[in-house]
Amino acid sequence: MVSVSELLTAALEFEREGRLIYLDAGRRVRDTVVRAVLVALANDEGVHEKLIQRYYEAMERHESWPQADTEMPLQHPARQRLEEILSETAGSLGPDATFLRVYEEARELEMRSRDFYRSHADAAQDGQLVRFLRFLAGMEQTHLEMLALLLEATRESAESPNRGESPHG
Repeated sequence: MVSVSELLTAALEFEREGRLIYLDAGRRVRDTVVRAVLVALANDEGVHEKLIQRYYEAMERHESWPQADTEMPLQHPARQRLEEILSETAGSLGPDATFLRVYEEARELEMRSRDFYRSHADAAQDGQLVRFLRFLAGMEQTHLEMLALLLEATRESAESPNRGESPHG
């Protein structure tokens, strides 16, 4: 059985790795819409990292868990979240081969972290920890769905004779 300290340390590593992958990918992609989504995902991972760090610090000081309900961002369905990002982005979605290469690496990391959080939530005894891990698993699932939607829209854009049409739909 993994200690809570080891669990949170591993969680911090997942979030840091995800943030770095998305930031690096965001610098490499050409498409401004894809870049905006990747930067938003990197920002999400940064928020998750801060939340985990707060939990870790509270545990180290033998304090109660931080009040999760006021700290955790709201979860939105992947399509809604993607559309929010797209509506804030000037430009149109186009084919971007760099994203296609990044997609598999990001997808693998999101699946590993989601599954990690789920399995530890199932094994945890502390109700607050269970809720927190389920929240993190849900966010990683949303990221997976966003990546899949973005991949689909990118592929459709590459195949479409009317490039630049909105992927909302």
